[in-house]
Amino acid sequence: MSTHTVSFNWVKGHNGHVENERCDELAGIALKGENLIEDVEYINSLNAPAKSGQIKNEGHACRKCNTPVIKKMNTKRKIKRNQSFYFEYFLFCPGCKTVYQVEAAKRLMPDSPKLF
Repeated sequence: MSTHTVSFNWVKGHNGHVENERCDELAGIALKGENLIEDVEYINSLNAPAKSGQIKNEGHACRKCNTPVIKKMNTKRKIKRNQSFYFEYFLFCPGCKTVYQVEAAKRLMPDSPKLF
């Protein structure tokens, strides 16, 4: 990103957005793939110190509307085939209904290899 001008636009997932649906399709293909390349940048980012503005804990201000987020347990968890992890809880903004999934809530599925 440092060599390009990049802008990010949020789109609602699984809502008919062509590029989002394609990304979902590619992610599914990769999930079933073998001999995949290790994502070193992602792994390094897990160990990096938190950047200002990151939502990591209950009470942090929502990035969209500045309302303090609250912690909600993930009670509607649907386990998918070949799923290696799930999120035990998520952070929720009661103001704009934005959901934040945080690494601290990530849980490894039983009998799956360690990913993080």
